[in-house]
Amino acid sequence: MRKFLLLLFIFSIASCAIIQPREFAWEQEILKWQNFKLEGLIEVNYKSFSFRKNIVIEKYKETGKFTIFEAGLFGLAPQPLISASYQDKKLTIDNLPPELASHIPIKEIDMIFNLDQLVYKANFKNNKAIWNEYIVVFEQGKLSSLRKKSRKVEFQYQGKQPVEILFIDKNKEIGKIIIDKINFRRGR
Repeated sequence: MRKFLLLLFIFSIASCAIIQPREFAWEQEILKWQNFKLEGLIEVNYKSFSFRKNIVIEKYKETGKFTIFEAGLFGLAPQPLISASYQDKKLTIDNLPPELASHIPIKEIDMIFNLDQLVYKANFKNNKAIWNEYIVVFEQGKLSSLRKKSRKVEFQYQGKQPVEILFIDKNKEIGKIIIDKINFRRGR
């Protein structure tokens, strides 16, 4: 009988360590986006003009950068068209042509860089994390959308991996990133 009670006690302790509260799983999902490298295509449509370029986004805790590349003939020798860096909670943009400034979803990309702040300040309930003007929604344990006022970022998955990030402003899609490769990293 003692062995049975001892086994039952060990099993209950182990199950507590294995079964995590939902809030903890949601926090871990947000923290996953604290360190990542994404490579893909950014597509922005404006009237009949379609802007489709290669993009690389790298984020490491409090810093990050994204670069949109202008490819040469047949995609050879890509050169940075637009580059931005994120440091001290500010997004600094270089080489942004004025005619593209209002059409590229810069503010929405900036929202992704601020995700990790939500973990420590958000109120988690009903598959959502709410903090100030931010609302993060989770579906099936994965980050589904991030909203701030009329701006929204939606994440679409294939299995466990994100495959598209949609940028929406005032219920209208203003752009998307089609993900070719994404790596989530631990630490630096």
